[in-house]
Amino acid sequence: MVKALYDHGFFSSNGKRDNFTEVTIRQSIGGNIVKDYNEKQILSAKDPAQFIDRCVNSRVSRGKKIVLGRQWREKTGYSMEDIEYARNRHPYWKQKKMAGWRERNEKRWSTYNYTSTESLEPDYWTKNNFANLREYIKKDKKGTNGLYKIKDRELAEFFKTSIPSIQHMRRKSNMVTRILEKRKMKDNLKNRLDLMQLGETTLRDMISKK
Repeated sequence: MVKALYDHGFFSSNGKRDNFTEVTIRQSIGGNIVKDYNEKQILSAKDPAQFIDRCVNSRVSRGKKIVLGRQWREKTGYSMEDIEYARNRHPYWKQKKMAGWRERNEKRWSTYNYTSTESLEPDYWTKNNFANLREYIKKDKKGTNGLYKIKDRELAEFFKTSIPSIQHMRRKSNMVTRILEKRKMKDNLKNRLDLMQLGETTLRDMISKK
């Protein structure tokens, strides 16, 4: 038992127990090493990623964690945005975010599915001199706040297609924007029409090439 605790770093080389709580040691007796950081350890986190990890692996109350978060930011100079960035990338919160994602989206996709026979045709976006693609480029704009002016479900209804289809077009449109910026090309209708005809894989390759 003691050797196992040495192996997992619960004791230092001089035989003294490192700064873990009694809960950690008791849970370790059962054979499962479980971190359980206390308030002092949370406040001693060296960066946002470690701060989030220690909060996740702690039984400190949610209210107290909020207080600790404020104290830690004041102590380290990190911002709330830094913490949010680390939080969104922590495995625990990524898993929580993804839990039920498929079910929620499938329900939404089903509710706002306007797919027509015409929209399933291979040349739907390019036929009639790119009529639908031209209209899409005109409508799918972002505001100064970076958010889309028209919701994806509203575009799906207008174009008689599905939300996944619109999201596919949005991914392509965002990649086209990056390519135009990278190549210092004018962001005009002609250039967008040319690039929007390409597949996602081709557009990603164009972005990745130096």
